[in-house]
Amino acid sequence: MKEKVMLRLRFDKADLTAEEYINFCKNILQSLMNFDSYFSNFGSWNLETNSAINFGDNFEDFYDKVFLQIKDKEIAFINPNSKDKDFQNESISPFGFRTSYTPNSIIESNANISIDVSPTSSSRSSFFLFEFPSEQIERFINIHFAMALLKNLQIILHPIDGTIFTKPFFHKVNKKDFDPPIGWITYIKDSSRIKNISVDLIKEFASDGVILILKESCPDSNDIDYVNKAIEIRDMLTL
Repeated sequence: MKEKVMLRLRFDKADLTAEEYINFCKNILQSLMNFDSYFSNFGSWNLETNSAINFGDNFEDFYDKVFLQIKDKEIAFINPNSKDKDFQNESISPFGFRTSYTPNSIIESNANISIDVSPTSSSRSSFFLFEFPSEQIERFINIHFAMALLKNLQIILHPIDGTIFTKPFFHKVNKKDFDPPIGWITYIKDSSRIKNISVDLIKEFASDGVILILKESCPDSNDIDYVNKAIEIRDMLTL
């Protein structure tokens, strides 16, 4: 598949302190490491020094390195002591926190994971975004693997909704700010929303929500029948 495939999960987890956010990221990455050997290690990138960051095998240095990544001298942070604006473990950012990680060697892989937690004061949502690795794309878009990955992340993230899609397909199907976006595989926490859907597709009810699957294989933007099918589902969910 030539089109870039992505997994996007939207969750409700605003106003995390720096400590809570770093531990949240660590739990996600460690969960992925336990899920599959592809996630054998993780790296990141320091924009300030324009250099790679590598974490130890047991993540003993993860906290300190990410703490320095999200520290910003230009931001007045929110602390228990309202007069204190410096960055500390218990600090909350008025802009939220965002970091990116590369699995399976920062040099060898073109995959990317972003964890973006927005503050309550923002209109933005909080997202987990994973760009599937092109070097193993056929393995990652196997429906059984993709579903297992989605369910593994669902356990730790408790998302509101989630989608696996290609970017061009996503842009052909979804309207701006549409909730939820429809992709190849779509997770919706509020299963009552699918009661109006009469389109023939695979439905799998999970313990918390429902998963909709357009077809066994991942469609791209040239698969017009499935683009139209996804648009039909989108319109039904709007009702």
